[in-house]
Amino acid sequence: ELHMLGPVPFAYAVDVRADGRVVSGYDQGRVWYWTLDTWVVFVDGALPPGNGVGGSVLVTAVGQRLMCSTLQGEPQKSAPTFWPLATQAFDPAVGSLGFNCDISRASPWGMSPDGRFVCGLVNNAANCNQVGYVWDATTDVISLLPTVYFYKPTRGNAVSEDGSLVVGWADDYVGWRQGSVWRRDASGNYVQTLMNAGVATVKMKEAGAGSGNGQWAYGEGRSDVSGGAPYRWSAATGYQPIIPAPAGVGSVTDANFD
Repeated sequence: ELHMLGPVPFAYAVDVRADGRVVSGYDQGRVWYWTLDTWVVFVDGALPPGNGVGGSVLVTAVGQRLMCSTLQGEPQKSAPTFWPLATQAFDPAVGSLGFNCDISRASPWGMSPDGRFVCGLVNNAANCNQVGYVWDATTDVISLLPTVYFYKPTRGNAVSEDGSLVVGWADDYVGWRQGSVWRRDASGNYVQTLMNAGVATVKMKEAGAGSGNGQWAYGEGRSDVSGGAPYRWSAATGYQPIIPAPAGVGSVTDANFD
């Protein structure tokens, strides 16, 4: 059964809880969620992506909370913030490192199903010096996603259920977003692996999805590699094209636990 959202023009439905009964999204000016019973409910005070605000609008697997951006601090800048559906009032922001670039201090791009881990991009110094991060709700600690491309930005796009794997991108020295994964080591630090097609010089594009078990990363294809097929990657297999790519360049937007 198809449900057209009606009064939400230019809208994106971007996340859904595990049973499909709560959908989160945004349009050009507002953040919202949808259920069959309530239809579209706008989240007053939340900032949709765009106009300097990064990230997405996410929902936990049981559909109890949204993760979005709100203005926080002094001066007010955007930061990741939980919004429980039951109270319809914002929780304290996830936090940042205190720096901002234009309107944003940090942005949420990915979240574990239970909301324990949030990943994205945070400003870690003045002058728009940006880096990927993972936040752990149990410790309220922000861990940074380093890169071998010194002084170049990174970003986390998705995080596994236990926080052991983060996938995203790292800017190389000419500003090309290379696919990257970070795996948490025994000390709790995230160690980077840059993804390529089996040869270091054939860099793969950014990864946008990861499996919940922390084994697989998935990303956008290149027109000159495997006919533009999207790819998957694991520590055991390395790069694998996902064939076929019917036309143009393919990409992966989500994956299940395994």
